[in-house]
Amino acid sequence: MASDSVIQKTAKIRERLSPRVQRGELIGCSEQELEELKQAQNVTCLPEIYSELLRLMGKQGMGQTLDAYADHKYLLGMKSGFVEDMNEIELCYPKDAFVFWRDQQGCGYWFFRTRGCETDPAVYEYREASCFYKLAETLSEFILMQVDIDPEIRKVFAENIIRSRSINLYFDLQTDDFYAPHEHLMENSHD
Repeated sequence: MASDSVIQKTAKIRERLSPRVQRGELIGCSEQELEELKQAQNVTCLPEIYSELLRLMGKQGMGQTLDAYADHKYLLGMKSGFVEDMNEIELCYPKDAFVFWRDQQGCGYWFFRTRGCETDPAVYEYREASCFYKLAETLSEFILMQVDIDPEIRKVFAENIIRSRSINLYFDLQTDDFYAPHEHLMENSHD
């Protein structure tokens, strides 16, 4: 069950996006499309806050808001692209990842983990020729930050601040959940 904080943040996101929905700038996903995404990415659950975001803008508008490939049609094949890239460089990855963003150059991904069906999981990034970084402690704060940022500011932010923050969090993220040869990683990695 979602905490009061996550419920409040979900309501705040809905409120902030409502004018864009009413103007027809955003088109949401149906419940069936949410199920298709879970199947395509081989996960059993999605955090409610992310499901709500998809209901509001999953078919049109998510890519604009995140300045990347993030809409429903891209999400369907995004994890397979991520897995292919990880296999190519022989890097273990969390099997329970839901990959929700790929940059327009195709060299970076954002994802959250679905293990345990957490209501507000951390957000991670993978950058080509690099490894995994934690971008945000919670998905809700990350989404609120993205919804509030003007597109031009977002570009500067993505190029500078996130990189700096990622570097600061790098050592915190080299965990058993991501790197071999730890036994429980092999259970959560690709086959």
